[in-house]
Amino acid sequence: MRISPVERADWERIQKTGETPLLSKDLASAEAQITNPAAREFSFRWSRDGNAVALLRNGVPIAFASISDRYGYSKAVSKDSPMASAWNQAKYDATFR
Repeated sequence: MRISPVERADWERIQKTGETPLLSKDLASAEAQITNPAAREFSFRWSRDGNAVALLRNGVPIAFASISDRYGYSKAVSKDSPMASAWNQAKYDATFR
């Protein structure tokens, strides 16, 4: 995220308005905030079968999603939640190597 995590997510309001939820402090990892990101820092990597994609920052993976998983995985979150799963290096390696 480009902004600091919020104190608490208001899931009721988010559900009613359809707005994009922000990561809350209780779910955010130390890597959650990226200050002043530049487009050139980011790239994508597709799995061989085309069923998963990873987001890389300066060549280092920071998040990925797969058609076989309900939620994506992110280094921005510290624990699994209804928004994303915490980073899983073994799953990343199995999917992309």
